[in-house]
Amino acid sequence: MSVATAKSNWRRCVRARRLAAHQAGLLPAGSAFWAGLEAVWVAAGQGGVAAYVPVGTEPDVRVFWGERDRVLLPRLFSVDESELAGAPLAPGQWAWWSPGELWEQPRTWAPGQPSADRPGSLAEVSLVLVPALAVDEAGTRLGQGGGWYDRVLADLPPGVLTAAMVYQADFLAGAALPREDHDVPLSFAVTENGAFPLQ
Repeated sequence: MSVATAKSNWRRCVRARRLAAHQAGLLPAGSAFWAGLEAVWVAAGQGGVAAYVPVGTEPDVRVFWGERDRVLLPRLFSVDESELAGAPLAPGQWAWWSPGELWEQPRTWAPGQPSADRPGSLAEVSLVLVPALAVDEAGTRLGQGGGWYDRVLADLPPGVLTAAMVYQADFLAGAALPREDHDVPLSFAVTENGAFPLQ
């Protein structure tokens, strides 16, 4: 079986498990991740944080970044007043957001994003929170399959810590995910049970 096929099978299994847990009301709330998030933030020197806007059954980190003075968030879609409005932006476009600021909503089905008024880069942070379907003890992350975070992680400045945000059921202790050459290992797993160093 190819690595790509193995990853696809893993994604299908994890998505089905998460959906069933969500429908049964069993997925932990975002507040359950607070202790683990605080632990990795301290490990990263309490510097700037890059995060994500959760969609679907992704762990909800908004309770954490809502407490920061500012957080770096990805900009995924154009809001240009042209025929390109709503078109995907290239990976690596980020902007600072502070509590109380308005969101842009370039597509009705997509997560909101900060405006382009305060652009930022990952060179300004010490911690990146990364959504994941699963992660193993070696730091191998299983993403959604689009490659956006693969490209972001490949260009990450040295010394920046990374944390895979997963539910405890998706932290594979004692098992290994399929891995490709471009897969960048992550520093921590953060679950509702705390923070776990990887690698």
